[in-house]
Amino acid sequence: MLYLHLWTEKIRDAHSDDMSVLQAISIVLDAHPHLRQKGLAHEVLQWFLCRLEALFAADAYMISLKTWDQEQVISSGHGLMTQGYYPLIDTLSKDIDLRLNQRGF
Repeated sequence: MLYLHLWTEKIRDAHSDDMSVLQAISIVLDAHPHLRQKGLAHEVLQWFLCRLEALFAADAYMISLKTWDQEQVISSGHGLMTQGYYPLIDTLSKDIDLRLNQRGF
């Protein structure tokens, strides 16, 4: 995984236009087939992509390569949404044309 992260950084630095994390991983794996993983290592890559998608609430093909790892740690640590995300979504969605079960715009 570390090698893949280093290679995706090189892809990010080499391209002025943004692309998705998934596209960058594909570029790296196409250019360097020896980095393709099988077995447990492949499962770890899939797990990583799944966690990344959960963190960003987006598919890997929609996550920006330029900014996916540009986070700042909050000094107070992580919080727990004791009532889930509904109160946050409910507050933020007031007066918005919100459509569920839709993809894209």
